[in-house]
Amino acid sequence: MAESDKFSLTNCGPIDRALARVGLQSGDPPRLFVRAFLPAVLIWVPLLVLALAKPRIAGSTAVSFLEDLSTHVRFLLVVPLLVIVEASIGRRTKQVASHFVEARLVSTADRPRFDLLLQRAGRAFDSALAEALIAGLAAWFVWTAVQSFRGDGLQFWFEETGPDGERLSGAGWWYVIGSWLPSFLLLRWLWRYAVWCWFLQRLSRLDLLVLATHPDQSAGLGFVSFGHTAFAQLGFTVSCLVAGAIATRVLHEGASLESYQWPLAAFVAISIALGLAPLTVFWRPLRIAKETAMLAYGSFASKYIQDFHARWIGTRAGEAPLESSGDVQGLADVGGSLDRVYGMRLLPISLKTAIAYAVAALAPMLPLLLLVMPLRDLLRLLMQAMI
Repeated sequence: MAESDKFSLTNCGPIDRALARVGLQSGDPPRLFVRAFLPAVLIWVPLLVLALAKPRIAGSTAVSFLEDLSTHVRFLLVVPLLVIVEASIGRRTKQVASHFVEARLVSTADRPRFDLLLQRAGRAFDSALAEALIAGLAAWFVWTAVQSFRGDGLQFWFEETGPDGERLSGAGWWYVIGSWLPSFLLLRWLWRYAVWCWFLQRLSRLDLLVLATHPDQSAGLGFVSFGHTAFAQLGFTVSCLVAGAIATRVLHEGASLESYQWPLAAFVAISIALGLAPLTVFWRPLRIAKETAMLAYGSFASKYIQDFHARWIGTRAGEAPLESSGDVQGLADVGGSLDRVYGMRLLPISLKTAIAYAVAALAPMLPLLLLVMPLRDLLRLLMQAMI
């Protein structure tokens, strides 16, 4: 089996292997959905039961469980999405790795180096040490966040007042334990994305057999953008998390949405930059391919045009016009090839790629507008803009 066939960004690591042993691998859609929504049953449902068993005290200013929008977004939307996206991201990154071999973009001399890169990336994805460090870092993030809640001046449903001030309630401890999961999944995805970017960077250093006349306008590397765009789903998931947290603050702390406009703009810009930046590593091989082709095809076109001119206009004009009629089609073909060379992009990034990352980051922010503008007024504004 080729190394590219064994390459997998998902179903790796101790936790994924344990889940696979009980039939919850990420590739099978029915079981994938069970794996995605099982945490909601184990974490969110008990919290709901505890919230219903201990209703909100009349006149209390604390944020109740049902009012805590960020908690519902985290467990009912973000966690399932972080699991479900494994199927598409895993499939498309595997296709990208395999296509380098199938399209003969890796030279025979560089094939051992390419296989070694796949092996090293696979070991990084499967590293038990990396997963343990990620688990510890996730626990630290959760505990730090809990400490920050105690001094924010707002009491949440998972807090209670004791002799020494606010502390976690029984439901709060279960909430803290459950909050480790979204933090772990998100940090693990950041690790996998970092390894994937490293793989692309090292791959760009190989002697890739790219040609500037390829129809995809990226010297044959346009498929990398197709596979890489799958990570835009992670941007959408993180944006949901951010939007849920902001909505909770706006609804219960009296914060204005306008105060978040610049942080939100920065978040969207950073999301797009982080999504597109890894593809810039192919600038060097694409630049070399374009410069080489401009000279080679320019020289060939000059010779062809000189011969064409001699046959049709110059010293040999009219010698055999019918036999030379094929030259006209050849001239068009040469011109088309040269147009492809000059129109080739120096980065395997299309407008669709940029739009995908922008939409993924912006879409979850749109419901925030409903907090400051009723839906009826928003629809009226859109209708007026269309007239």
